[in-house]
Amino acid sequence: MSTHLPPPQRDSVTYVGHATVLLRLGGTTVITDPIYSEYVAFYRRYVHPGVPLEELPDLDVILISHGHWDHLDKSTLKLLDKDIVVIVPDGLQRSITGLGFTDVRGLKEWQTTTVHETTVTAVPARHSRVSCGYLIHNGKTVYFAGDTGLFDEMKRIGETRAIDLALLPIGGYQPHISFVPGLTGAMRGRHMAPADVPVAIEMLDSTLVVPIHWGTFALTGEPIDEPPEQMRQVIKQQGLEDKVRILLQGESIGF
Repeated sequence: MSTHLPPPQRDSVTYVGHATVLLRLGGTTVITDPIYSEYVAFYRRYVHPGVPLEELPDLDVILISHGHWDHLDKSTLKLLDKDIVVIVPDGLQRSITGLGFTDVRGLKEWQTTTVHETTVTAVPARHSRVSCGYLIHNGKTVYFAGDTGLFDEMKRIGETRAIDLALLPIGGYQPHISFVPGLTGAMRGRHMAPADVPVAIEMLDSTLVVPIHWGTFALTGEPIDEPPEQMRQVIKQQGLEDKVRILLQGESIGF
C-alpha cells in the first residue's frame, strides 16, 4: 500500500488509524498516539495503518495523550527517530526517556511548549488519572482530544482559541459485559460516542471535526463498524455535512 500525502506546506490531516493521526500544521509535522503494532494485548488490528511506517514523513513532534497500551505503544515508539520531540502528560516522561528519546516534555494541564514556532498546550481530558488532550497552534488551531468522555470543560477549551479542526474520539463506549449495573455509564464517562459529537461541536465552536478512535481494534463491546455508521446517521440527522468529515484510514484532507 502506498499513500499520497499532501505536500508539507499544506495544512492537512491524515487518518492513520485508531487515535493515530498525521497532522501538518504551519510546516510542522505531528503524529498523535502512534500505534503500528499488529496487536494490542491479544486484540488484532482489523486494518493496516493508513500510512505505512516506512512512508511516514520526517516528524517534528509525537503527542501522547495517556499511558494505555493502545495510545502509548512502546513497540512503535522504538521504531521512530529518537530526536523527535515527544510531548506527554506530566508523569509519563520516564516511560519515553527509557526508550532513548532525547527531548521529552511533560506538560501539566494548560502548560504550553513550542516546537518550530508551533505551540502545543496540554488541556484537560476525562479518561484516566494521567491523560490530556492538546491544542496545537501555528496559524490555525487543532484540538486533539486523545481519549475522553464528553465533559463540560470542553467549553473552556473552545474559548481558549478558535478551533479550526477538532479530532474527536467516537469509539470505545460499549463494555463487553453490558448487563453489569453502571458499567455502560462508566464507559461513556471516559469515551465519547457519535451522539456526543454535536454537543462537543457546540461547546468547542469548532469549524471542522474529524472523528478518530474507531475501526482499527475491537477493544470494546460495540461492533467495529458501528461508530462510523452511527456517526453518519448523526451527521444526516443533525445536518452536519459541512462540519464533520469521516476519513478512512489513509485518507487526507486539507483545512
